[in-house]
Amino acid sequence: FDLLEDGRRLIYMRYMLPPKLKLWASCDWKVKECVKMMEKFMPLMGIQQETFSTIHNFTFTHVANGLPADDSVVKSKYVCSPTGTAGLGMATDHGIDKHGWGPSDFARSHNKNRAASLYAFRNYMLTNIGVSTAPLKIVGGKFRIVFSINSSSTGARQMGSFDRRIKLLSKRLGEKYDLIIITKTMRYLSLIEQAELMSTAAIFVTVCGGGAVSATFLPKGAALFIFFQDEEGELGTPARLDWDYFNHLGYIRTHWLPRPKQTKVMPGSKLGPSEVDYDGFVRLMDQELDILSHL
Repeated sequence: FDLLEDGRRLIYMRYMLPPKLKLWASCDWKVKECVKMMEKFMPLMGIQQETFSTIHNFTFTHVANGLPADDSVVKSKYVCSPTGTAGLGMATDHGIDKHGWGPSDFARSHNKNRAASLYAFRNYMLTNIGVSTAPLKIVGGKFRIVFSINSSSTGARQMGSFDRRIKLLSKRLGEKYDLIIITKTMRYLSLIEQAELMSTAAIFVTVCGGGAVSATFLPKGAALFIFFQDEEGELGTPARLDWDYFNHLGYIRTHWLPRPKQTKVMPGSKLGPSEVDYDGFVRLMDQELDILSHL
């Protein structure tokens, strides 16, 4: 809407929702986590930590003829301005819908047709922290593959090692492609370090959950491999968490890979990943690397 011309700037406000509608990981939902979340998120919005505060409370008051209106006067629920706009942003992981814990969660999509907006938001955030927004470029024929280990502390999603998959990948595709394989525990990296690592990755391998959000910073043309626990959901169903968000990041190609029944993690399970699972992983990698080699 060109509202930032002529020196105008954004004013960020925190709207306190009623108790039953508190947003996950927000300051209203979990106060102890608030500082941690704000320290991570505010730089992406172009706000420096030393200038950000949530201690300044205010209320909107209806004014008539320059004076506060009497309570009997009908008040409008709208705040009008000739040069402003306000609202709750649409760039969320799944809107008012659910994460992906059960079959009914997949009945409708919140982020349909929002790929362009999500990509613009990605570029806006990277620009604010000084990281390149350039599309993927395979420099010198080298393919950077990043494995995120221990991205989740939840038992059913713990992935402390991708060693077997990495060994198979190197053995079967190492001569066909020039691979640079990187394993990282993302939480030990700063925000900028994570963004820089993701912005140059050709393929990112992770486990679904909050830790997978780093995939937002992947460059246009990259691929994302997300492992999910096929018994973690409601009544032992697959849990493809945040499927609606990742499936609509139109600038990357997203693949969901099941983690077949884990013996100790999920009660009653007896099977682990089979040879077919490992073989399928390598074959899918081969397909993606072939696509990337033609960019």
